[in-house]
Amino acid sequence: MLSVIIPVYDGAATLEPLLAALRAQELCSPGGEAREWGGPSLGEPLEIVVPLTPSRDASREVAERYGARVLEVLPGEFDHGETRNRAALASRGEFLVFLSQDTLPVDRDFLWQLVAPLADPAVFGVTGRMLPREGASAPTLRSLFEETASQEHARRIAIEDFEAYRGLHASERRALYVYNNVCGAMPRRVWERLPFPRARFGEDLRWARRALEAGGALVYEPRARVVHSHEPNRREAYARAWEDARLLAEELGRPPLRTLREALLWALRERRADARYRRIYAPTARRGALGRRFVEALGAWRGARAARGSGRASEELPLRFAPAKLRILHVVHGFPPESRAGTELACLALARAQRAAGHEVAIFARSETAARPEFEVWREDWEELPVWRMAHRLQYAGGIADTYRLKAVDRAFQAVLGHVGPDVVHFQHLLHLSTTLVPIASRAGAATVATLHDYWPICPRVQLLRPDGRRCGGSQRLGCYLCVKNRWLPLVGLARRASALLERSLPRLLERSPLLRSRERMAKDLRALYRRSRAMRRTFAGVDWILSPSRYLKRVVGGERGWEAEAIRVVENGLDAPERFAGVRVGARSGGPLRIGFLGSLVEHKGPAQLVRAARGLAVELHLHGRFEPERFAFPAALARDAAGSAARFHGAYDGAQLPEILRSLDLVAMPSLWAENSPVVLQECAAAGVPVLVPRLGGFVEKVREGRDGWFFRAGSVRSLRQALAARIAELENGVLLRGTPRAVASAEDQARWLEVGYRAAWLQRRAESSSRVLFERWGRDMDEVLGEHEVQGRDYLLLRPAHAGACVYAWDYPRELRDEIERGEPAELELELMLFGGEGLVPVGGAVFFNGTLCGEIDPQIAGERDQIRSFRFPIALNGGRNALRIENSVRGQRYFTRIRRVRVVQKAQP
Repeated sequence: MLSVIIPVYDGAATLEPLLAALRAQELCSPGGEAREWGGPSLGEPLEIVVPLTPSRDASREVAERYGARVLEVLPGEFDHGETRNRAALASRGEFLVFLSQDTLPVDRDFLWQLVAPLADPAVFGVTGRMLPREGASAPTLRSLFEETASQEHARRIAIEDFEAYRGLHASERRALYVYNNVCGAMPRRVWERLPFPRARFGEDLRWARRALEAGGALVYEPRARVVHSHEPNRREAYARAWEDARLLAEELGRPPLRTLREALLWALRERRADARYRRIYAPTARRGALGRRFVEALGAWRGARAARGSGRASEELPLRFAPAKLRILHVVHGFPPESRAGTELACLALARAQRAAGHEVAIFARSETAARPEFEVWREDWEELPVWRMAHRLQYAGGIADTYRLKAVDRAFQAVLGHVGPDVVHFQHLLHLSTTLVPIASRAGAATVATLHDYWPICPRVQLLRPDGRRCGGSQRLGCYLCVKNRWLPLVGLARRASALLERSLPRLLERSPLLRSRERMAKDLRALYRRSRAMRRTFAGVDWILSPSRYLKRVVGGERGWEAEAIRVVENGLDAPERFAGVRVGARSGGPLRIGFLGSLVEHKGPAQLVRAARGLAVELHLHGRFEPERFAFPAALARDAAGSAARFHGAYDGAQLPEILRSLDLVAMPSLWAENSPVVLQECAAAGVPVLVPRLGGFVEKVREGRDGWFFRAGSVRSLRQALAARIAELENGVLLRGTPRAVASAEDQARWLEVGYRAAWLQRRAESSSRVLFERWGRDMDEVLGEHEVQGRDYLLLRPAHAGACVYAWDYPRELRDEIERGEPAELELELMLFGGEGLVPVGGAVFFNGTLCGEIDPQIAGERDQIRSFRFPIALNGGRNALRIENSVRGQRYFTRIRRVRVVQKAQP
């Protein structure tokens, strides 16, 4: 089977002719036999998968009319790489073809021509030929025909010499990455081990780079022809140039236009070239949008500036495929049997599914045991899962700072990393652990994934719920101190506004205030809370993939200052074995009391006290299932006193095997949470069983419960509203019209594990492509700031210092602000210098001396070229300085002058082991 994947948004006008052309494709020979080409047959049915972003036109109707399978893409969730991965996972074909919604195949054997080169197992990807639309402008025609994907001759590209490849100029390397999702194909077996990277732009170029560096070949097949071209307006031209420049800086370390002067000169050259092309080759073509080349130049320059400091160095060549079987480490703040709340159960269900899929899965969890020394780590197996537990009884000697950064936890985690050696670390929750675990995992070479189960990243109290029961809309900055300490709560809003006004001077005030100097612990906690939000942003910015089980949670956390909602993906937690609820269905009945259930943790913010008060005096049976230890904890003891003499019954803890029978005995399940829950496990269990729910109109409940079909709403936090809702259900029961539960399909843990497996591999490949080295500064030889003595600019990159006079060149720079915040003075790094030696120069010695911030780093003794051109790289250890920096290269060593031909210089920060 052949699967064609077409992402669509407002594409009805172009989608219909495309789908018609696909359905008319000839995948069989004239005699009707399936075409054979040395691989599997293409004569099987054609599958079309359309990941559809909610559109304003008839795109869905068009897709369904042509038999396409439509996959919903949530608003704001489209990602060029991730969306295609989702569609590929949902498809069934052995070969995957990716098209844009505005392409149009020219020939009836287009699919055959595109897929045929994949008969060679060494070919990882194929790209077809793109032809311009009728009426295309001269700039569009010229841009299109200068690309490889519009040439008449076929190409096959593979890396034969990785050392030579590493030394190529950025533009030469980019020319090798011939793969385009406008019209591209690949085998499923390759995609499974080499999925698309997450990317808002350029996912095909990024994939092509990884495919070549993994040892595969890319093929350009001009006989697979499609019509595709764009006429961007000025806004679109600017945006595309901006994204393209950022992509080149991130992937190749060299944006096309680095200064405004270069951008303006490029725009003038392109305008002249467009006019010459139109005069010679396309005299009837339109001129194109006025000023298009200038806005493209401006966009490229601004995009290059935005990408400063984001370049990475890949040293692990050739790259490998992602592992078929991954080593996965889940990090969570508690784990069964000690703790069975929603996050812990979601983690357990996912770990079981991943282990069943053949992956190696381990758990690192905090334990509240008093039987072991604080922060001791030990291993025990639970349900055949290796669980590394760390004793931590929450004795925070360092105050609030210890609640999110704790070196003892770091040491314990590093020990576990050494034992497990994970490919992926999935942070389920960092509460009672340490935010510094994320960079530790990254430096160990693991891909990192984090799931947001609640508001802990922006709320020290986790639930955005104050001690007085009021809900917060987000971080209160220094107002959080009053909330955490449960003092002067009416002043929380005033403290938040004051901290916003004093944003810049606040750290100095916290350090120097006479009042706070006399209260050392208070000052320390205030500083810790001020730094907490910044620490959280930096922690989660370093995570490769951030997940949220609900759109509501994504909106709240992503809406905080400094967070990027676009980086958070909505992935529902999977339910463990949803098929076990197949026999549970609540039918309509009349007579008897209304049977109400409460399932889960009997804690204050879950609202069981409000439910007990609301149900008092009504004709109901109230069954509370959950861990109930009034002899140990204050809230259960108070709840027991409130329930005395009522119809409430406490059944204690339960396990998953008992749950279907419990749900079968209930008419509805009440979840009167006081905080805005995002996706409770109990809600999924009720949906799978068809048990109606009674929930507050709050948080994730609003997007996951359909009123009148899955259950009912009441006003959050109101006992009166809850009591009225219960009374209405009692009346419906007496009249025989109580809502009958309807089971719904919910995501299983196996479904979640399959999708996460694709995401894990994409993150793992991105981590390998980036390696563990960050390029902090890079210049090509000719791009110096100052040069002394006799010199010459050679080619497009090289600077030559001649030995006739004492010469030197200087490269000076400041790190971008975001890097200055991260770089500590004296932090180790490497200075890399590349010298170019031309073959055939005979006994021409090339050498020099290197100084960094006035300190001699090293000397390069004279190098002699052989018969071939050579690039020789030299590395010197340096200590970083977050301020102004200067690199000076001289053409003399110990008083002797040499030729010094500089190809490239850069500063690389190595990962610390």
